[in-house]
Amino acid sequence: MNKQKIERAAKVTDKLWANFQKAQECLRTFNVNGFGVLADRALLRNDMLAAKKALEAALQELDSFLLWPSDEDYGD
Repeated sequence: MNKQKIERAAKVTDKLWANFQKAQECLRTFNVNGFGVLADRALLRNDMLAAKKALEAALQELDSFLLWPSDEDYGD
């Protein structure tokens, strides 16, 4: 088992998960008025930009980490 490789990948996974959750949290609310029209464009835009920032951070982390464990690294 390659414990060091697995631990490094687990740390990256934690960062990915945190940014993923941040993006989900940012997109939780979508306010529509009684006429079926977006109620607060500025709020939605800010929430979408925050989600985009979190996803971009996650993608950067995902793309920059290249030492993902293989099946052999998990071993016995």
